[in-house]
Amino acid sequence: MCLLHCNNLCLFVVQVIDAVVEKYGKIDILVNNAAEQHTVENVEDLSPEQLERTFRTNIFSQFFLVRSVTLFLNKRSLVQ
Repeated sequence: MCLLHCNNLCLFVVQVIDAVVEKYGKIDILVNNAAEQHTVENVEDLSPEQLERTFRTNIFSQFFLVRSVTLFLNKRSLVQ
């Protein structure tokens, strides 16, 4: 069950966490390593869609993963 405002990203996060817990029985570590970058000559060349996609990948996904995975972590778990 998603504890956050449900959207596609939230549902994906829940599916990933459920799959890991089902396969391994627990989560001991979370490494956030997803990122994307749009290189442009001028800031005017960066579209609002590219900016939103960058934030969804680089910021929002990490926030939603950390927030959702905390239910499965213990005191000795690691989030990076």
